[in-house]
Amino acid sequence: MIRINLIPVKVTKKKARFMNQIYVAVFILILTFVGVGWRAYSMKNKIADVQSEIDANKRELQSYKKIQQEVKKFQEQKKLLEKKINVIKSLELGRSYHVEVVDQISQAIPGNVWVTLLTFNARGGGRSGSGSGNLSIQGGAYEKEAIGHFISNIQSRKDYFSSVSLAQITSSRKGQVGTETYNYKLDVSIKPLDVEKRGGK
Repeated sequence: MIRINLIPVKVTKKKARFMNQIYVAVFILILTFVGVGWRAYSMKNKIADVQSEIDANKRELQSYKKIQQEVKKFQEQKKLLEKKINVIKSLELGRSYHVEVVDQISQAIPGNVWVTLLTFNARGGGRSGSGSGNLSIQGGAYEKEAIGHFISNIQSRKDYFSSVSLAQITSSRKGQVGTETYNYKLDVSIKPLDVEKRGGK
C-alpha cells in the first residue's frame, strides 16, 4: 500500500493563505495611506484657499479703513469750514447791525441836538460780530430839554437798545452875549444781535 504525505501541501496552502492575507493587509494599508495623504492634501489646499480669502478680506478691510479715515477727515474739514462760514456770516450781520444802530440813533436825534462822536465798545466776553456792547454818544444841544427828548427817543427803540443813561452834561457860552450850549455824553447799551433770527431772513 502506497502512502502519500500531504503535510507539506497543507503547509504550503496555509503559507499561501497567510501571504495572501499579508498582501491584502499591505494593500489596504497602502490604500489607507493614500486616502489619508489625499485627504491631507485636499485639506491643505482648502486651508490655503481659505487663507487666501482671509488675506483678500484683510486687504479689502484695510482699503475700507483708509476710505473711512478720508471720510472722517473730510467731515472734520467740513465742520471747520462751516464754523468759518458761520463766523463770517456773524461778522457780516454784526457789521450791518451796527449800521442799523447808527441809523436808529440818527433818526432819534431831535432838532437843536447834534452828535460829534460815536464810539462802540464791545461787551466783555461777547461773541465777535454779535453786535452787543455799549455805545458812547457825545454831542451838544441848545436846550437841556432837547437832550431829554433825545434820550426818550433812544429808549423808545427797544428792539435795538436796552438802556440809556446821561453820563455827563456841561454848559458853555462863547463870549458874554453868546448863545449857551450844553455838551452831553450818553451811555447806551445795545441789545445783542440775534444771529439765528437775522440769518434766517
